[in-house]
Amino acid sequence: MYRRLTAIAAASGALLLTLTGCFGDPAGTGADAGGAVKLAANEILAKVSDKAGQSDTFRMKMTMDMRLTQEGLTVDTTTESDMAVRLRPAVALQGTMRVQASAGGTDLQDAPSMQMIFIDGSYYLNMGDPKLTGGKPWGRVSLEGLTGMGGADLSKEAQRQSPAEMARILTAAPDVKETGKETVDGVQTTRYEGTIDLQRDLAKLNQGQDSQELAETYRELGASTMRISLWVGPDSLPRKQTSQMTLKDGGSMTVTMVYRDYGKPVQISAPPADQVGEFRLPGVPQIPTRT
Repeated sequence: MYRRLTAIAAASGALLLTLTGCFGDPAGTGADAGGAVKLAANEILAKVSDKAGQSDTFRMKMTMDMRLTQEGLTVDTTTESDMAVRLRPAVALQGTMRVQASAGGTDLQDAPSMQMIFIDGSYYLNMGDPKLTGGKPWGRVSLEGLTGMGGADLSKEAQRQSPAEMARILTAAPDVKETGKETVDGVQTTRYEGTIDLQRDLAKLNQGQDSQELAETYRELGASTMRISLWVGPDSLPRKQTSQMTLKDGGSMTVTMVYRDYGKPVQISAPPADQVGEFRLPGVPQIPTRT
């Protein structure tokens, strides 16, 4: 059972990347009675987005707390990851992920700490159990295989979840404003906060089927709004971001992301071929890897 929930949690992480990253051009949101403050914050965040968008690489540390109820069973998961991200010339990621879970108030044992690499359209996972990967340290899953299991295309999601995109998303919040000063990882930052109406802002997008599918996903989760906080350093680069959503049946999702090492070299490569086997996860349909 735990292996199945681990897969669900991992897929939930990919889902989160989709949910928090698919907003379009914030232009045309308009001003209201507090427009002077809102426009000032929007203008600042637009510049932040432009500045962050100039970085091809960064590191991203994420903590995601999620509560979901299915068939009367409440499952709590905490997912922690630390990833090096390269956006250009081609998206690649490398890092670690750890999932802890409890169901019905009972802790689930054997929470694995996984190593993950995404490069050239394939995911490589090292879960510390060779039985899951044909006796090899690493298992490979193609992009087509993961999306077939309900996962997301990280080559797109890394771009959507980039610091530049998160700053751009926040400009779409009608109530976005500066809310204080804080120190993040030793850097003095300015905090901006706002709330996104998920259905309204999705309706503004011109993304065709993707937009419709996301709107339906939000409805299924019972999420109507997302509260976003973004901490920006004196160099106009995002340093931290949180997203909060209330889901149906008492569910919730809270994500904290800390960004660092903008523009620093990132070396990512696939594991040696003789160290890669077929990925098998009990309770999840077999997904053959490409040869």
